[in-house]
Amino acid sequence: MLAALDSEALYTIVGQIKPVSEGFWGTYFPIESGDLSEIEKVREAVKPWSNGGFFAADVLIYEKQQSGRRHASLYLAHAPTLQATILRNPKFFDRFGLTDDSPSHQVMMTIERSTSPEERWRGFGIAFGYPEYAINFFVGAGLHQRETGEFIERDFRHVPTFKSKQGRFVYAVPKISPLRTEDTELLQRAKPILNEYRRLRAQYIGDGKPGPVALLRDWFDDGSGKCHPNNAIAKLDSSAESPVETNGDEPETPTNSKPRVVFNHLYTVLEEEAFNALRSSEFVIQQLAASDQGFPKFKAVDDSCQSIYLRGKDTYLELLGPNNSLGAPVGSVGLNWSVETKGAIDTVESLLRKTNADVSRYLNRWDFDRAGSVNWYHVVHRKFPEREPFQWVFSEYHPDFTPALYPASELGTKRILRSDFLSSRFDRSRHLENIQSITLDLKPADAKALEQDLLAVGLRVESGDRRISLLIGSDCTLVINSDPAIATSRIKSIGFSTNSGNPIDTLPPIGGGIAIHGDNNKRGWMDFDKPLSKK
Repeated sequence: MLAALDSEALYTIVGQIKPVSEGFWGTYFPIESGDLSEIEKVREAVKPWSNGGFFAADVLIYEKQQSGRRHASLYLAHAPTLQATILRNPKFFDRFGLTDDSPSHQVMMTIERSTSPEERWRGFGIAFGYPEYAINFFVGAGLHQRETGEFIERDFRHVPTFKSKQGRFVYAVPKISPLRTEDTELLQRAKPILNEYRRLRAQYIGDGKPGPVALLRDWFDDGSGKCHPNNAIAKLDSSAESPVETNGDEPETPTNSKPRVVFNHLYTVLEEEAFNALRSSEFVIQQLAASDQGFPKFKAVDDSCQSIYLRGKDTYLELLGPNNSLGAPVGSVGLNWSVETKGAIDTVESLLRKTNADVSRYLNRWDFDRAGSVNWYHVVHRKFPEREPFQWVFSEYHPDFTPALYPASELGTKRILRSDFLSSRFDRSRHLENIQSITLDLKPADAKALEQDLLAVGLRVESGDRRISLLIGSDCTLVINSDPAIATSRIKSIGFSTNSGNPIDTLPPIGGGIAIHGDNNKRGWMDFDKPLSKK
C-alpha cells in the first residue's frame, strides 16, 4: 500500500486522475519452472483492495518473453473512473467487446494481449490516463518507426509523485512543443493531492506511527466513520484557497529537456574457451551479423584475431578474447550510450555532475595513418578505479570522424549518427538488427551507481523490487539483478531484434557456456550461462 501511495497510483487511489496505475511492484518469473509463489503472495496481499466496487487490483502477466522469463506487474484500477473512460472511448473499446460493465482484469488482459501494436499502445495510454493528443503522437511515432526504422524525437511531460519528481507518471509529446491545456490541467489537479499526501505521510509513516492503511482510512473518512474515496477529494476542495506548496515540482519545459540518449554498443572480454567457440562458429561469423575485427579496415575474423565485432543497424557487439589489444582482463564489461545531436554531450556532462562531482570528460582521437590523428568521439563518465572491470560511458561522435572513415563515400558528411558509422557494415540479409535488451548480474554498488547515472540523463525505472531493476531507454532495456551474494558483475543475456524475414530459432549451444536462441519471429538472445570472469 505504501509503495502504491508513493507512486503514481496515488492519483488512482485519490483524485481519480488515472483510471489505472501499474508498475509499483513487479517481478520476472521463469516460464519453465512455473514458480508463481511470489506472484500468488502479492495477489493474496491485495485481495482486500478489490472491495466495495471502487477499486480492483491484480497482477498482470505480460505475454512477451525475455530470456525464458515473463514479466508480472501489479496494477490498481479505480473502477468508476475506468468505466467512465470506456464510455468516453466507445470506438476503441467496442471493437474488443468491452463495455463499462467489463471487469478491470478483462480490460487489462485484452489490451495486453492485443496483436496490434497500435491497439496495445492506444489501449494502455487510455487506461493510464494520458492526454489524447499525447496518445495520438505516441501511436503515430511508434508506427512510423516500425515502418521506416526512423525514431521520432520527443519530449516528456512529468507529473510528480512522492517517490520521484520525474519518470513515474510520464508521457511523450512532440519535440519542443509548448504546454497544452490538458497538461496544465493535469498538473493542477495532481499538485494539491501530492501536497496533502506529503503532509499526511509525515504524520502517519515512520517508526511508531499508524501506517499507510490508517492514513488512507482517515483520509477517506467523512468525519463520522464512513469511508469513501470521494471524501478525500472533498477535503481537498474545502482547502482549495490555501497556498499550494510546489516543493520545486514544476513541469520539465522543452527548453530544459534532457537529450535523447541511445544505446550504442557493449564490449565484454571472454574466457578463452568461450571466445574460441564464438570465433569458430560459422553461424555467428557468417549468419548472425556482419562480423569483422574492427575499423578502419573491417578485416574478416580469422583464427588469430582477439576481437569480434557484430554489427547491427544502430548498435553493435564488441566481443574480445583474453589476449585483446586493449589489455582488458577477462570478465571486463563496458556499456556505451551516445547522443546524436551536436553538443548534447555537454548537457549529459552537466546532468551527471549534478549527482556526482567526480566526472571525467575527454576527446578520443584516431590515427588513420593516411591523414594522421582525427577527432573520433567525446566521452563523459564517472571516474572509475583503475582497471575497474565494469564500466559505462556516454559519448558523442565528432563530425570529423565519418568523413575520415569513409572519405570517398556519400557518408563522408558532418553527421554524428550511429547509423552513419554502421551503415556500410549493416547486412539486412543476416539475423541481427539491433540490441534491444541486456540482462546483468551486478554487485549492489555497481547497480546503484549505474542506476544513478542513467536516471540522471533521462532513462527511467519502469518497475523493480529489491533485487531487480528495469531501466528503460529510448531503444534498449536493462534488466539488472542485484544481490549482495553477487561477487562479480557480469552480462547474463543480450537480447536483439531480428531483421524482417530473418527470424531466428533455438540453436545448439555455441560452446563455452554461450547459447543463442530466438522466438522464430522478431527476437533473439545470446545467453551466457556461466560467469565471464575467473574467480
